[in-house]
Amino acid sequence: MRPNEMTRPQKWGYALGLLLLTATAWGGWIWTHSEWIEPGEVGIIYNSVGGMDRTRILGPGRYYIGIRQRLYRYPTRLKAAVYTQDPNEGENKSADGIQVTTKDTANTTFDVTVFYRVDKNDVFTAFDTFGPISIEEVQRNHLRRALKDVVNQIGVQYEIFPLIGAKREEANLKLTSALKQRMRDKGITISKAFFGRPYPGESIVTKINARVNSLTELAISDLRRQTAGKLKEIAVVRARSLTQAQRLKSAATTARSEEMLELDAEEEAVDAWDGRPSPYQAKPGTNIVITGEALREYYQIPVAQPSGNQSQQGQQESQTNETNQ
Repeated sequence: MRPNEMTRPQKWGYALGLLLLTATAWGGWIWTHSEWIEPGEVGIIYNSVGGMDRTRILGPGRYYIGIRQRLYRYPTRLKAAVYTQDPNEGENKSADGIQVTTKDTANTTFDVTVFYRVDKNDVFTAFDTFGPISIEEVQRNHLRRALKDVVNQIGVQYEIFPLIGAKREEANLKLTSALKQRMRDKGITISKAFFGRPYPGESIVTKINARVNSLTELAISDLRRQTAGKLKEIAVVRARSLTQAQRLKSAATTARSEEMLELDAEEEAVDAWDGRPSPYQAKPGTNIVITGEALREYYQIPVAQPSGNQSQQGQQESQTNETNQ
């Protein structure tokens, strides 16, 4: 049916359909040529005709990007760049560790992690430094190259054992400071960089095991010494406690024995008493002397009389004495 043969309602329907089709096509075109800027990111648009648009920095949202334009995104939130020897970890799924040459010429691969971001005010500086490449490409190549240089400057200040152990935190601080200074003028803000897991060679592993065993034996010896000291203290305390217990027990036994003797003496005196009161009353400041006659008189004991032979012998002795006189 030709347009001039259509009725008015048909013409309106045809126009409305054409309008909807045009709007849908335009919407599809806009959608397919739009890109998202995620939260924690900013973007800038480069135009092949007029160059970089330095008048605005785009925040999170969806923006239409023309045919001759390109959007570059930069992370304003912290982003982790993990350079690891484990092929299953990190952004780059391959052995990507950083080899470190230490003071004792031990070449050892380390996992190294860098936390970085791009400040909103440094976005154009970063673009001018690295050009029209993505931040992922900057991380894989430029940041890694700068990190390798700085790591080897730090590594030669330490031997392998301190770098693996006690001096690692100190080395991490130096690494962070040096990398910050290296990347500051390039628009990359470094928050922290640190050495991770080491991957030492066989010779270094042998030395590590020998040193660990030596330190373990030393620790065991020290524990034994401390244990012996504690056992000695316990023995001294125990001996003192036993001595004190024996002393207290002996004192209690002696006191008990004296008390029992006194009670036994009192019991015997009670059994021997005939009920009569004592005729001797002690007065303050006086001494009482009890003679044998007094005791015989008190207890009514008769005086023993001498036998007949003893009487005759006594009389003869008296007569002899008188004759002599």
